[in-house]
Parts: sequence; structure tokens; C-alpha cells
Amino acid sequence: MVEYFAMCDLFAWPRHGNCDERDLARGRLKDAMVQQFNSTYGRDVNDVVAWQNLCKALEVDPVPDNMQDCQKVIESVHVNICDLVEAPILGPPRDFGSEEALAIYSKSTGKIFPRNNVHAGSLLRYLLRHILSHPGIGYRRA
Repeated sequence: MVEYFAMCDLFAWPRHGNCDERDLARGRLKDAMVQQFNSTYGRDVNDVVAWQNLCKALEVDPVPDNMQDCQKVIESVHVNICDLVEAPILGPPRDFGSEEALAIYSKSTGKIFPRNNVHAGSLLRYLLRHILSHPGIGYRRA
């Protein structure tokens, strides 16, 4: 995401309003991020290995042996999915402690992961939260 914002500045693309080049670049970045998530963690919400991959990325130790325990661990954390995609390079993402704190961070940094991307698997769709549609509290899982 940092590179995308640097590119926007380099090309003097406006942050808001219509800009075809910026919008095209953002769309391609979203596709790439979804595909990177799928490649790194998995696509299938019913795949125990995918859940274990997520636990490893969050440095859960020991990693649970079964899917239900992995899900409980993952559902208890509030991390930005964009940061999770970058975790293999930048290290584990920050746990914000609540969906409200996560929403504030995500909105303020522009790190909003694409909800309805054609490449998104069931695992990613399960993890995404409603960051933009709620004013501050009462977020719900997709």
C-alpha cells in the first residue's frame, strides 16, 4: 500500500475525485493483493491448513491442530488484512484489540481490503469485516 500511495504522489494523481489512471492502478493493486492473500494463506474456509497458515502469520504458538481452535484464535484478533498480506515481508500485523480501533486505523491509512473482488476465496470473505458501513461500533462479520 505504501508503494501505491508513493506512486500516486509521483504521478500527481488526486487522492479524491475522478482519475482514470489512479483508479486503474488501484483496481490492479486490489486484484494483486487478493491473489497474494490466496497464495500465502489459502482460499478455502474449510481448509485446516489455511487456518493454520493464518495462525503462523500471527505467531500463535502452539498452532492449534484443528480448524475450530484455529478459528477461535483468528476470530479473537483484529488485524488489518492489508497488513496481513504484507506480514511475510514486514512481520506480524498489529492486533488492534477491537473492530472499532481496527476501523479507525483502516480508514485513516486507506488500507481497506477489497470486499467483493472476483478472485477472493471463501477464507478471505469470511475474514473481512464491515469497516466502512458502520460509524463506530457494532461491526459484523461479512
